[in-house]
Amino acid sequence: MAKTGRGDIKVNERFLTCGLCSQWFTQPRTLPCLHSYCENCLSKHIHDYIAKSSVKKGSQTAHPTEYVCPTCNKAIDVSKFSSQSAKNWTTKFPLNTFLMDLLDVELLMRGEKTCGPCTRNGDRSDVVSWCKECRDGLCKNCSKVHRGMRVSMDHTVLSKEEFMKHVSLLQEQQEPCQKHPGKTLDMYCMTDRELCCPNCVAEEHRRCDRVVSVMDAVKQSRLDKTPEFLKKNLEEYNEHIEKVIASRTNKLLSLDEQKTKLIDEFAQIRINVINILDKMEKAIKKELSDIHSGETKAMEKEVSKSRKIQSAVTNAHELLNVTENHGSDSNLMKTIEEVKRECLWYEEEMGKLRSKIQDCEYVFEIDEHIETLLNKVKKYGDLKVRHSPSKLQPFPNTVTIEKSIEQGKQFKSTLSLKGRKAELAKAFDAKMEDDIKDCWYTGAAFLSDGRFVLVDRSNRKLKLFSKNYRLLNSIFFTTKPWDVTVVGENEIAVTLPEEHGIQLLTTGDSIKMSDYFTTEEACFGIKHVRGKFFALCYDGKPPALKVISSDGRELAAIGVDDDGSPLFSRPIYVTSNNAGTVIFVSDERRGCITCLTETSEHCYTYSTIDLSHVAGITLDREGNLYVCRNHAKSVQVVTPEGDRIKTIVSREEITYPRAIAYDEKEDRLLITQGDKSVVKIFQFE
Repeated sequence: MAKTGRGDIKVNERFLTCGLCSQWFTQPRTLPCLHSYCENCLSKHIHDYIAKSSVKKGSQTAHPTEYVCPTCNKAIDVSKFSSQSAKNWTTKFPLNTFLMDLLDVELLMRGEKTCGPCTRNGDRSDVVSWCKECRDGLCKNCSKVHRGMRVSMDHTVLSKEEFMKHVSLLQEQQEPCQKHPGKTLDMYCMTDRELCCPNCVAEEHRRCDRVVSVMDAVKQSRLDKTPEFLKKNLEEYNEHIEKVIASRTNKLLSLDEQKTKLIDEFAQIRINVINILDKMEKAIKKELSDIHSGETKAMEKEVSKSRKIQSAVTNAHELLNVTENHGSDSNLMKTIEEVKRECLWYEEEMGKLRSKIQDCEYVFEIDEHIETLLNKVKKYGDLKVRHSPSKLQPFPNTVTIEKSIEQGKQFKSTLSLKGRKAELAKAFDAKMEDDIKDCWYTGAAFLSDGRFVLVDRSNRKLKLFSKNYRLLNSIFFTTKPWDVTVVGENEIAVTLPEEHGIQLLTTGDSIKMSDYFTTEEACFGIKHVRGKFFALCYDGKPPALKVISSDGRELAAIGVDDDGSPLFSRPIYVTSNNAGTVIFVSDERRGCITCLTETSEHCYTYSTIDLSHVAGITLDREGNLYVCRNHAKSVQVVTPEGDRIKTIVSREEITYPRAIAYDEKEDRLLITQGDKSVVKIFQFE
């Protein structure tokens, strides 16, 4: 923490340093996510980001339309100036003079602050005084010049000591207006919720009836305890995030332990297999030795007997030769008769031996289980990740709910006798040449870039259109689709009730199927928000709203009230606010809209809005609900509280409205018609 000086200013040093260079701020620029960086650091980072994210398409270069904060990774919309240079991007983010003032005070307390004019001129001088209006430190010479110049002669110049005694003067210095140099933001528009200077009020807020001074706005904010409310929420967020971090950290340690345990288990499997193979190898080696010993002994006996007979044959042969050459005739005849007799014995004995002699060779037939191990077993086993819902409490949504209530209160004044008006901007035929049947569009959704998709149930197609209503692509399903919802920037999901499936698709230059998962029951209406799907199953007992994770796991089913009675009869369309805490379901059979408000994870309170012939529904940026009343041939708007209803599109402009989608960027409605292929676009004034 910084040192506590006069005036009790206490600021964390990290709060005054750039997140990119880790040095004291120099001309800090603040992003919408509230993170600040030195102007030069931010410009360099944006330059590198543009170079990395730009895509060449032929001779043209497509620059990114979003800039990601280097600290929190929040995507910031820069589409209005994406084609400009990095320096121009930087100047679009406001200069944070408050941080500059805090840094000046910190450096003054440290004795490190130098004269502003001298520093800007490349010199370095100690600060001796402070100009309240210029918010700048001055050395002795510059202070004298400052008092003598006509433009600054009336400025309040305090000595360094006087300023340090009254550092609370910072609270009197309002933010400068970026649009009108020399003016300060000392007014606040309660309607548009933004700071403004007198010129801003005259130019942009002259029709606003709730423009007050910043002092009055702060006074009211303190009476409402808004700072305490927000600080409490931020503390709750921090506590929740700490729990998430602790949970994830513990789980990381647990996963590391599981990994080590599995690696040891794999090694043990190998050791066990090797031990078994060693035992089998020893056994078969012994068996081979025993067989080899038996076979060799038998053959050695045969060789020995053959050699003995051979010795006798050799002896008889030599005796016959000697007798023939040197013996008498009687000796020869005697030897001949004896050799004949012995030859008979030789033939008999060798014949017996020959009949017993067999050639042999060792043949090894591998056991079928070992062969399976060698040839068919390709891995130790199946390694899977088993996911289960976290036991962490849901993230607090108090500000989101507060904002919805606040917007609802504000909207009461906008629905006057005139109210919002929606004028027909475009009517176009969405039928394709190869469509065999009449089109029946049961689902529609706008993508973030202004393109939109239509679900043609009759022709089993999903059709992608440009924001200028030109057909770009289509994809065919084997079964009839029902509804569509946006999942990500270039990702959507389509329900396929007949096959109990939800098909995810990418919507880049063309439509491509990606992931797919099945559901226990047929799903019709669908809405994706904050990583989960709300899907309607009206064939179930009872009909229910299913909460499904992004990987297809059913997290909850809401189908009965506190008394156990069914909440729905034939729910067909669903929508929700951006936080997923307020859900609207249109019930075709009961002719009503059921509103579910989350009180804790997967626990809801409910209320109903009685209408007849309800079909498609959608919410606008203010939280107003638009309801297609099919057979009533109209579209009605309902306030967030559900206490005021107004027809926004009448039967003279639409017939049998079925699906409806809201384009937040262009503030327009897309409405399909159940009896024709013509789709209509209504623009709000």
